[in-house]
Amino acid sequence: RRVPLWATLRSFRRQSWSPQSPQKPRPQQKSTTPPPIDIDPELPATKRRQLIDLLAEYSDCFATTSKIRQTPMAKHRIITDDDALPVHQSPYRVSLKERKVIQDQVQEMLDDDIIQPSRSPWASPVVLVKKKDGTLRFCVDYRRLKAVTKKDVYPLPRIDDTLDRLRHSRYFSSMDLKSGYWQIEVDERDREKTAFVTPDGLYEFKGMPFGLCTAPATFQRVMDTVLAGLKWQSCLVYLDDVVVFSRDFDEHLRRLRAVLQAIKTAGLSLKPTKCRFAYGELKFLGHVVNNKGVLPDPEKTRAVAAFTPPSDKKAVRRFLGLCAYYRRFVRDFAKLSAPLTHLTKDAVKFEWTEEHQRSFDELKRRLQTPPILGHFDQFAETEIHTDASNTGLGAVLVQVQDGAERVIAYASRTLSKAERNYSTTEKECLAVVWAITKFRPYLYGSSFRVVTDHHSLCWLANLKDPSGRLARWSLRLQEFDMTVVYKSGRKHNDADCLSRAPVEAGPACTKEDDDECFLGALDVSDMAALQRDDPELRALIEHLEGQGSTVPRGFVRTLPTFSIRQGVLYKENFSDNSTAWLLVVPSSLQEEIFQACHDDPTAGHLGYSRTLARIREKYYWPKLAKTVHHYTRSCHECQRRKKPPTRPAGLLQPIAPPSAPFQQIGMDLLGPFPPSTQGNRWIIVATDYLTRYAETKALPSGTAVEVAKFFIESIVLRHGAPEVLISDRGSSFMAQ
Repeated sequence: RRVPLWATLRSFRRQSWSPQSPQKPRPQQKSTTPPPIDIDPELPATKRRQLIDLLAEYSDCFATTSKIRQTPMAKHRIITDDDALPVHQSPYRVSLKERKVIQDQVQEMLDDDIIQPSRSPWASPVVLVKKKDGTLRFCVDYRRLKAVTKKDVYPLPRIDDTLDRLRHSRYFSSMDLKSGYWQIEVDERDREKTAFVTPDGLYEFKGMPFGLCTAPATFQRVMDTVLAGLKWQSCLVYLDDVVVFSRDFDEHLRRLRAVLQAIKTAGLSLKPTKCRFAYGELKFLGHVVNNKGVLPDPEKTRAVAAFTPPSDKKAVRRFLGLCAYYRRFVRDFAKLSAPLTHLTKDAVKFEWTEEHQRSFDELKRRLQTPPILGHFDQFAETEIHTDASNTGLGAVLVQVQDGAERVIAYASRTLSKAERNYSTTEKECLAVVWAITKFRPYLYGSSFRVVTDHHSLCWLANLKDPSGRLARWSLRLQEFDMTVVYKSGRKHNDADCLSRAPVEAGPACTKEDDDECFLGALDVSDMAALQRDDPELRALIEHLEGQGSTVPRGFVRTLPTFSIRQGVLYKENFSDNSTAWLLVVPSSLQEEIFQACHDDPTAGHLGYSRTLARIREKYYWPKLAKTVHHYTRSCHECQRRKKPPTRPAGLLQPIAPPSAPFQQIGMDLLGPFPPSTQGNRWIIVATDYLTRYAETKALPSGTAVEVAKFFIESIVLRHGAPEVLISDRGSSFMAQ
């Protein structure tokens, strides 16, 4: 239970208050309602009184006013690139109601001495973001400043090391600073860079603001300095989370006294409502810690636990796809999943029995218990896999540990009625923002990748003049060091499955036309075995593993491009912009590839070139082009239904967007028209691909000479020479 802090401490003043002033507590300015103090209700009365006496002794460590005091221990620096010019943006347009909110927030920060009027050449705009309760949060859009700021690589503590120190402890106390960032002063030389502009003026921060990319490193450095000599021995600190731990109560009081003394000496203030003292169990960094050890937080695996039994074969395949993605961490996976795998066969009627339910429940249990849920490693490669469906959002926090992917946490939730009306792109964006917010304790202050099956998410961090939902999403992400990576749906089964079986979603799966993985639930060991059953591939694998001295025939020239990864043979494929690893398909699986990429109704019985291009996106086998040509030419359906062969249309080639105006332009001629009064019969048009600005001119003829003259006079001399010129390759553009 919570006990009012000052009322409780005053009741014990005679026993614990400083003897120099037994009847006069320190006066406070701008007093607020007495905050509560949270002490374990199971703590015996004697120990409880000892703890209250200690807290009364250090009562000045707890903030009871809105005034923010700043520590003299350090100042925050913002080091920008040497050639960086001041970033200046105009204030965003706001309504009268929003302007009143901004004015109130600014006045409150002025009263608390957090900001001051500024004459800075820097200016970042203010954006108001609506919170869940309907109120508006004051935010500054520092994305332009972040782009020119040199990163601070001060390390954050390893979470696994932190949790290891808490094992076997019996008493835990957690403390949180009141507006911790604001308690660190911004260096006078860099205050101008924090300047923000409102419709009413320009201001700059005196206390370290939220949203700066180097703020987490500064905050961790300050806390490490304040608690030097105590960290790891008496307490742990991860950003603004401070935990005091011990095996017995007397030792806990001694450690708590030392930590409170360090906080008092540093001039920092704690927020009483966020402090918990002498508990036997504590939630810390996504784990539940008690005297028995460290356990995963039940909320992390709640998404998988809430997965309801499938209602059709497609739902079973989706569930098996989720399990198979991490099957190498589940013992006896093939045996456990056999009943469900059998149920997915075309010749088997879907009937859910007790045997299927037992298999389903056991797989869920295995997915929720170690080793499937590994310990978070602060220095390992981190990814978030996100996906959105028509009913919910799904996310998986994954790390590469010991050369393999390990799941750290699952998460999913249903979409609200309003969110279900979002476009597909907005749902996918919402999934990314929600997942990063959900896993913030792991991600804040470190770099990570966001893996999604939706191409259009790269624009989220580069919005201009954001508003509404886009403002809320982009501002939430500006403090994170993240990279968005596209991954096709067939390789994205884990998050995709959770999004279609969200927590509290009712039926887990719906009948949608999803792109199923046509190789089924094959894992690494299955694929490796099938490759070694193929004589041609077995010889190549043995050579790569050093068991054969002769290079197999047919692989001499391409041998350097082959590699064995986790026991499976891959071929490296080089394209214009990237490198991909193609799975080498044994002869026993080639028929399945053809059925999926050519025969399936969704494949459309494409011709030779398009079928070959589709297969080459992910797969390779010897003489691939020859076998594809033979298969497509001998397809009975193609011969029966298709028209006589004509010259096929070429593959669509997307045009990459330019990064600067008039870096890439398109030109074309229109005409001939009836002669004008000046004798002109043609119109030439040149359009910039970035700004869509167009230059036009009437020409007497459409010859190459007239086109070249227009290009020099209207494009090169006005805008500079473009790097790329796109045309229809007409004679006027191709002539020498």
